[in-house]
Amino acid sequence: MNDSLKRIINDSVSGSSELLFKLSRLFSKYTNDIPGLKKLLSQSEKHFKQFAIIIHYVDSVRNALIKKDAELIQKVVASPQKRSYVYKEIFDNALSSIKNARKVFTFSNGRTIFEILIQLNNYHNGKLKVFVTESRPALEGRILSSRLLSENIDVIFGTEAQMAGFILKSDAVFLGADKLLRDGSIVNKTGSLTAAALGRQFKKPVYIFAESAKRSASFRNEEKNSNEVWKKSRPGLKIVNNYLEKVPAEFITGIFTESKAKNKIGLRW
Repeated sequence: MNDSLKRIINDSVSGSSELLFKLSRLFSKYTNDIPGLKKLLSQSEKHFKQFAIIIHYVDSVRNALIKKDAELIQKVVASPQKRSYVYKEIFDNALSSIKNARKVFTFSNGRTIFEILIQLNNYHNGKLKVFVTESRPALEGRILSSRLLSENIDVIFGTEAQMAGFILKSDAVFLGADKLLRDGSIVNKTGSLTAAALGRQFKKPVYIFAESAKRSASFRNEEKNSNEVWKKSRPGLKIVNNYLEKVPAEFITGIFTESKAKNKIGLRW
């Protein structure tokens, strides 16, 4: 397997949008090597089947290859690298709902949430405060916190055990999504269900931010390497390490994408 692709596959701390960006940069090096590009597409499809936006991208590249138009292939392959405008559109569509949120809870490390928080902080003239938990087992919350601090956004950081207290002090819960399902539910990093349930319990709005390309018809969970959670083995012990989980529609206040037609309570498509 290509070493660069292997590093992307083994990246357990980046969100699906960030992984897509990295794949696009890799694929762009192979637009003049169609057999090599096709091999990368097949391997990516196999390893990233849980991420709707990546599968959508792979299908788009394959469709471009069928047309055998070199200029079109380069354009489609590079398209994720030129989509910064999407985050502005998502933010603009969400603004009327989130403009009063000055203290926000989130966790994990997603490109979309990061971009939304930067824009919300600018809207509040640098006065935004973000509560973040560590996001085990890979501790992506630390990465997100470092990125936010580099943008001069104040962060209150703690363990997952502090999630309830953080959400209680927040104005809203912000989550990304790896999949937007037909029934209005979403799939995201494990911990999202807890955050959404706590938001509902404490009457805090739970907002989802994602590109519309993350729409998907189904979700089947997969267990990851248990050693990431605890390197221990003994009779009677089962260690569970699921990266993703489903959040029911009734726990979600609103879902925002770059498409105005797709922004509503209990999103269904």
